[in-house]
Amino acid sequence: MQGAAKGAAPAAHGKPQPSQHQIASARQALAALEGKHPDQISTSQAEAALAKSGSSSSSARYVIQAGAFADTKSAHEVRQKIEHAGFKTYTQVVDTDAGKRIRVRVGPFSSREQADKALARIRALGLKAVVLTL
Repeated sequence: MQGAAKGAAPAAHGKPQPSQHQIASARQALAALEGKHPDQISTSQAEAALAKSGSSSSSARYVIQAGAFADTKSAHEVRQKIEHAGFKTYTQVVDTDAGKRIRVRVGPFSSREQADKALARIRALGLKAVVLTL
């Protein structure tokens, strides 16, 4: 077939390659999960996280992470602030290299658009939050 676009590399095994936006989002999400700055996460680490998640854009679900806290009091305060704005929250306790952390999350959302709208409202509360793809 001669209709193939020039310069387009075929995707391995028919899987779409992640876009630069997806890689940047994965880098930001991975940094938030690990308590690091996004610049400390390499592109290969972000791509590996995307591959491990195995989520495609058509079936992806999104959550907002409003923080990962070492102490229960801080997690509770952020959770209350978000809930007073009308969102339902949940927490997840995880072990990290820096010790146990309590993740405060909102969602899930069925579309990136819904998550981005909620993210804007949460950031308006003065919180540094990010959208994560599940």
